[in-house]
Amino acid sequence: MEKQVLKNHDLAFSTRFVPDALQAHNYCKFSAVWLPVQLTDAILSIVDVAGKINLVDFFPILEKIDPQRMSAENPEEMDQNYVNSMLLDLFIGGIDTITSTLEWAMAKILRQPEIMKKVQVELAQVVGKGKPIEEADTSSTSSILNPRRVDQDVELCDYIIPKGSLVLDNAWAIGRDSSFWEDALVFKPERFQSLELNMRGKDFELIPFGAGRRTCPGFPLALRLMPAILGSMLNSFNWKLEACIEPKDLDMEEKFGVILRKAHHLRAIPSPL
Repeated sequence: MEKQVLKNHDLAFSTRFVPDALQAHNYCKFSAVWLPVQLTDAILSIVDVAGKINLVDFFPILEKIDPQRMSAENPEEMDQNYVNSMLLDLFIGGIDTITSTLEWAMAKILRQPEIMKKVQVELAQVVGKGKPIEEADTSSTSSILNPRRVDQDVELCDYIIPKGSLVLDNAWAIGRDSSFWEDALVFKPERFQSLELNMRGKDFELIPFGAGRRTCPGFPLALRLMPAILGSMLNSFNWKLEACIEPKDLDMEEKFGVILRKAHHLRAIPSPL
């Protein structure tokens, strides 16, 4: 069903549901994350405005009064709103998600020290022991997605999804589907070495960045940063849990939200290799 939604009915399901809390300060009206996907309308409006004759272009002295009202009603306020919303998008999408993912990755690895040793041996062979991982080296070596809202009645798998319905893409369940993934609940990084799955939304068994028109725009950054940062941490230090906590006793409780965080932050101690 997920494939039907994101591949065959992507346009109808492309609008984001905006939680009430995001109405504050009109954030949802300026953030690229929550704007509706209406590319045709946007292009037509730009072409329409660009094609109009604006007296200001010929008589610059009229710029202050803008007799045709073709500029923004309050450019300074609108610019500031856009800037604030864009910066918030960058902080949430480009910083918070990466740090949270790194924390989960390290927690999973520390729960299974044998995996950490295996990774360190491989990094020592490919990159060199103790060396930081560069972006060029990464070629050698999820939660519920943001809710969507249906813009029209859609027939899907013999069901009618009414216009305005809230739709949740359960990426967590997809990534743990036992009909596709063997030992779906077991942390096995090596399972991906023999699988040729496209994480950009073409193979729906693994969609950490979503799919279709709402694919995460930050996935190129994540695919470069994550291996480099995590690899450098593992290739530069040995790691152990604080206070003599046994790996099997590490708290893996989740804290639900837009980003699925650890309920209690990971505290680990580095030591020289």
